[in-house]
Amino acid sequence: MRHFIGLAFATIIALSVSVATAQQFITVDFATGHLWHQYGDGQSDVYQIVLPKPSAQATMRLSERPVIGTLTQADYKPTWGPTPNMRRRDPSLPAVVRYGHPRHALGIYRLRIAWQNSGNHRFWQYVRIHGGAKVADLTLAKSSGCIRMLDQDILQLMANVRAAQAQGDHKVIVTFGHLAQSVPLTS
Repeated sequence: MRHFIGLAFATIIALSVSVATAQQFITVDFATGHLWHQYGDGQSDVYQIVLPKPSAQATMRLSERPVIGTLTQADYKPTWGPTPNMRRRDPSLPAVVRYGHPRHALGIYRLRIAWQNSGNHRFWQYVRIHGGAKVADLTLAKSSGCIRMLDQDILQLMANVRAAQAQGDHKVIVTFGHLAQSVPLTS
């Protein structure tokens, strides 16, 4: 099942955001390995996450400056396609892995976050937040490029996103960086 969320893309590169419409905020903090979700009338939740490895962070350029994107898609029980690098490291990985398969790495949900490339605004960049994290990896930089959460946490996050959307908080703004330099979690 695929859900499309906040199809109007918004990219704001600034140290503060002032908006008049109701929205939700998700902040991924690279310094602490936590994800914060602020929604509704001051409600917030915090989750431990698995971060991309330093080499992946450098390639994505997510940790060097605040990056603000929009949650554009949520896939329930997604199919996983390992990257060519993953398949080179482990040739036994299938090209396509359906949800429920023992080698499936995405967990119950995959969220797609999009923002405009700061160097060329004609191109969009993406990062995914998904389930399937191992407890021992939480707060560590061990992923190949995605942000991982425990399945129970991403289920709770999506339930809260949906509930807030039902109350009028339709847009979900996602910030990556170090919380000290990130966008304040206020509207």
